[in-house]
Parts: sequence; C-alpha cells; structure tokens
Amino acid sequence: MDYNDQMRAEIDAERAENSDTPWWERSPWGRKSRVYWLLREIETFKRDYESTRNPIYVWAAFQVTAHLPKEPELREEAACQWINDYISASAERLITSINNPPATDANKQIAACFGFDPNPGRGRGSPFSQAGKHIRDRKLALAVERRLSAERHKEMLAIAYVAKESGLGVSIVREAWTTYKKDFGKFANLPK
Repeated sequence: MDYNDQMRAEIDAERAENSDTPWWERSPWGRKSRVYWLLREIETFKRDYESTRNPIYVWAAFQVTAHLPKEPELREEAACQWINDYISASAERLITSINNPPATDANKQIAACFGFDPNPGRGRGSPFSQAGKHIRDRKLALAVERRLSAERHKEMLAIAYVAKESGLGVSIVREAWTTYKKDFGKFANLPK
C-alpha cells in the first residue's frame, strides 16, 4: 500500500467513525457545535437564575435541555445538574406539603414549592413579566454571538442579520447584545 492509499484509508476510517458529525464541526477552524450553543444558553439561564432567583429561568433552561443529545456526555450532565437539583428540591417541597396541606389557597402553596413568591404584592409585576423581555433579549444576544463568525466578527453585521431574521428592530437587538456583553462577556468554562 502506497502513501496515498494509506491516507485514503485513514480518511475513510475517520469518516466512518464520525459519520453523524459534519466535518466543519470536527475541524478546529469550523464553527462551534450545536451542543456548545445549547450549553451556552443553559449557562446564561443559570447565571440569570442565580442573580434573580426567578424560577422561570430554570424552566427556560429545562426547555433547552430537550434539544441536547439523548445520550449526554459528562459536560452536558454537569451543565444540567443545577436544573435537576432545582426540580428535585421542588418535588421534595411539593411532596412534603402533601403531609400538611393548606386549608385555603393551595395555589400559593404550589407556587412556593416551585420557588415563586406566593405573595408577590402589587406593582412589582409577576415573575413571568419580569423574565419575558429578559429571556427574549438573551436569546437575541446568543443569536448575535452565533452569527459573529459568519460575519467575520463584525458586530453590526451580525446584529443587522439577527434583527432581520427575528423581525425586530436593529436598536432592540443592539441593546440586547450590549447588555449581554456587559453582563457576561466570555464564558471561560465551556469547551469549544
């Protein structure tokens, strides 16, 4: 077998080994994988939850986990552990409350079991309204970040693209991107 045949055999073996992953994701010069971006989004929601204690962010992150591979790797399991901890603690509080059910207003008890304020008061807005715009802005910012490599790291081009794709104004996407950069910058703890 000559050198060319050897190289062809190695390439064929590599293709067979990585058939479900496109070459551009395996290449060190390629774009980051879909799993990377999902983990990035989960990490963003984790930071938002830790800073606000709003359970909506846990559920938003939980929704993202549905798009992770069914056979998770160690890094994916580690990234989702905080979600599992929250759900386990909520389930424990819910089951514990069965032993001592409230006489009135069970909805407040259920809300408390899931970490919501059972008596939010007037004028503060619900956790849903507080998180709604924030989650939209985080998703827009992550879309901008995802688009940067395609736009040769020109932020304004990436912002304009995301604005056009989302049907929102450039100023809304720019504000979301600016806030995201100020809040988080780069995440050092996620592998590429």
